[in-house]
Amino acid sequence: MNYLSWDPVYEAFLWVGDLVPEDSEGRFFVRGRALHPCKTYHPNEFPNVRVYLEEELRASAETLSGKPLTLNHSLELPPPNRVLKAVYEDGAIEYVAEVSKDVYDLVKSGEIRHVSVEYDWSILQKLDGVAPKGLEFQGLSLLRGMEPGDPRASVEVWEGVIRKLSEMRRLSEQDSERERLRKEQEERAKRYGIEPKPGGNLTKPSEYENIPEEKFADPVNWKYPIDAEHVRGALTYFNQPDNRAEYSHEEQVRIMEKIIRAALENGIEVSYQPGDPVYRDLPESLKEKLSGYKSEEALRRELEEAEKRIRGLEEERNGLMAKLSVGEAVVDKEAEPSIPLKEHRMFVERVEAVLPKSIPLAWGSAGYEMVRRLRRLCSEAKG
Repeated sequence: MNYLSWDPVYEAFLWVGDLVPEDSEGRFFVRGRALHPCKTYHPNEFPNVRVYLEEELRASAETLSGKPLTLNHSLELPPPNRVLKAVYEDGAIEYVAEVSKDVYDLVKSGEIRHVSVEYDWSILQKLDGVAPKGLEFQGLSLLRGMEPGDPRASVEVWEGVIRKLSEMRRLSEQDSERERLRKEQEERAKRYGIEPKPGGNLTKPSEYENIPEEKFADPVNWKYPIDAEHVRGALTYFNQPDNRAEYSHEEQVRIMEKIIRAALENGIEVSYQPGDPVYRDLPESLKEKLSGYKSEEALRRELEEAEKRIRGLEEERNGLMAKLSVGEAVVDKEAEPSIPLKEHRMFVERVEAVLPKSIPLAWGSAGYEMVRRLRRLCSEAKG
């Protein structure tokens, strides 16, 4: 059999999704390319040189739909021979036609391999030849023993047309369903302030199918279920900054807030993470429920109390220093220190014991400088 070989783009014939034969039993179909943008030569006809422009073929391609088939431009073939549909696609006018059994056999055997278009035009534009414009196709001729003006104009049997059409309808339905799901996702994105993500889900994963929308920390992409069974895992996973990197900071805060609220509702203790910017931007009313969290007011009170204790110790130290100021004297380094000196050292140790090991961020630079200065004074006093 002498079949034509179609390239992968041509094999797709994606537009046939709109072509729906009512009944396939006992029917025969062919397909091919009717005409490409090209220049053709016709020595015995006018015009001799014809230039087919892409924009003209694109504009006129569908006028070939429903037109009759002829043989060698002379014999009009009886029904059911006709073009079912034609479109401009992949650089040519593509068509699908229904033919009678005898015509189908001629195509299948290779006796008919090419086609030629029949058309009227409204304008002939001189353009390195003549470019017919305003084309309206009147028919498609199957060529038997004749060469076409466009050598790439072709025809082949399409044994799998019904299967192909069925597959195209299925793909079209899938595309429609995906489009519907995308629109639903966009609506959820507006409601929840979270953008669809490349790795997100259009539908709930099967294992989460029975979990309602409000029980997802990210219902836009159907991620992080926060029902009683899954909330602990969501908290553990989302507490790791690398795992939430695909979200903006604002999205991270929204998702973390929902996870933490769900965890607290299920009796799970959540610790405040002062070094995590997401935790710092949570609502104050929620942060107060986290273990280890101290509000700015509480930290301010602690700072004031610490400053008060430090001032008292400084006064005590000054009193002891006054007792030690007994004038110039030579002190034997080997000698046992006097009672006032011991008291002095005890005071220094008491001050050091009061000073915090680390300074809370909320104390600010003033608190940091005060603690640093007192540490230095204690070090000098001990020396």
